[in-house]
Amino acid sequence: RSNNTIGDLGCQYLAAALRQNKTLARLNVDNNNIGDRGIEALIEALQVNDTLVSLNVDRNDIAKTLFHQLDDAIALNSQPLPLKMMLPKIYANVDTMSCIDLSGGKDGKLYGDVSCRILAIALRDNHVVKECNIADNEVTSIGVGYLADMLEENQTLEVLHLDNNKFDDKGVKALVSALAINNAVWRISVEGNNLSEGVLEELQYAIMMNNQSILLKRDMAQLTSNDPNCTALDYSAWDGKRKFDDNALRILCTTLLTHTHVTSVNLSDNNITDQGATYLADVLRINPYLLELRLANNSIGTEGGNALKAALRSNHTLSVLDLSGNKIP
Repeated sequence: RSNNTIGDLGCQYLAAALRQNKTLARLNVDNNNIGDRGIEALIEALQVNDTLVSLNVDRNDIAKTLFHQLDDAIALNSQPLPLKMMLPKIYANVDTMSCIDLSGGKDGKLYGDVSCRILAIALRDNHVVKECNIADNEVTSIGVGYLADMLEENQTLEVLHLDNNKFDDKGVKALVSALAINNAVWRISVEGNNLSEGVLEELQYAIMMNNQSILLKRDMAQLTSNDPNCTALDYSAWDGKRKFDDNALRILCTTLLTHTHVTSVNLSDNNITDQGATYLADVLRINPYLLELRLANNSIGTEGGNALKAALRSNHTLSVLDLSGNKIP
């Protein structure tokens, strides 16, 4: 009851009762001379109590940090139970928790923005979970924002399902901003939400770049702006994620068609095939600034070699072309 003198000791008795009671949903201990020790006991009790969804502790002498912890514990009890059950495993980086399924429709319960906030906090330092399914729920752009903030720190999660929720362009723009920092996510599904074509294209581009070499993603701003300081590109070193392939080369060549400062490109020791060589041939026909092109130890064959050879008939500025270690007769 409110306006009494329960104090820390009485609050500890209440906490002990909450560990056993599975029916009480609301508790009001407003203005009861409760301090931090009593609140700590309540927070611990809520780790095992799943039914209390409303707790009023106003007008007590409580540290702000403990008040927020208690508020989070109550908020968690208001969510579907599976989220609370999996949180300890997420925080502990349990190996079996590589995939989280919180898709809606199970037992008629749905997850929303509060669920996303709680989950995002748990995932920030997690290095096990690779896929997270929050489709078919009631997540708005606020909840997506929490997930986006998490992605700026988490470099393990690779797939995020957000189909059929209730967010709009603002939420997707937050994801796009996060992907400028995040290099791990290679798929985000957002079908069935209220999104414009323009913002969908932004997300698709951000995801496409996350599927390429990290080194290319790093250089894109300089390449697309024709930065005069960007003169030499070296993609011969493995970036720890994936080697440079034809898809990455297609993106690079699109920028090289108009870039006027890059004079040297090293693409040795990658996965470039004949298709990639044809992209480079198109660049050589138009770009007079490239002086050195190294393609050693790729998978370029006769078709690619012939495409480059034909391009050199109209290119008179390239002085170095290294094709050693390929499949050209």
